[in-house]
Amino acid sequence: MNHQMKILSALVALAFAAPALAAAPDDFDLGGGVSSYQRFVIYPHLEKGVAARPVYASSYFGGNMAPERYAEMISGLTENNHLNVWVQDGAGTGKLSAAGRALYLDAVSRCPNPAARGIVYELFRQTGPDTAFKAEALPAAQAEAIAARRAPCNGDSVFFSLRYLPGLPLAIAG
Repeated sequence: MNHQMKILSALVALAFAAPALAAAPDDFDLGGGVSSYQRFVIYPHLEKGVAARPVYASSYFGGNMAPERYAEMISGLTENNHLNVWVQDGAGTGKLSAAGRALYLDAVSRCPNPAARGIVYELFRQTGPDTAFKAEALPAAQAEAIAARRAPCNGDSVFFSLRYLPGLPLAIAG
């Protein structure tokens, strides 16, 4: 029930922020490709839409900005906009090598004050281009090993996506 309330609260908060973000695509980059002016315009709307509400967002990195700068951006979103930001581990998309992903994950996960609220562990392997996301489930043993991981600093451990978790009924997994 608590998770349902958090999701409902997040949806309500996003509804308040929606008019400001209506022109933005489903996924948009607040980092390297966005000017300081654009961030200046977007951030107050995020703050207005999520103040005093438990809102969670996930962020993914593509290697387009330095890991430290990415961590600063995530920290700014969480501190100034009252967002709980989870960072996707990037393993499923395969955009960066394991060593490259580690640079970003280490930058946002430094204890005792990590920039991110937790890590989203990707339980899939992307098989299509970014423009038309398509993925397949990992072998059960590999997915179970990923599902056993835990975010540093007692952060949230989130798994994307439920449809790729092994052992789920077909109606949920499909």
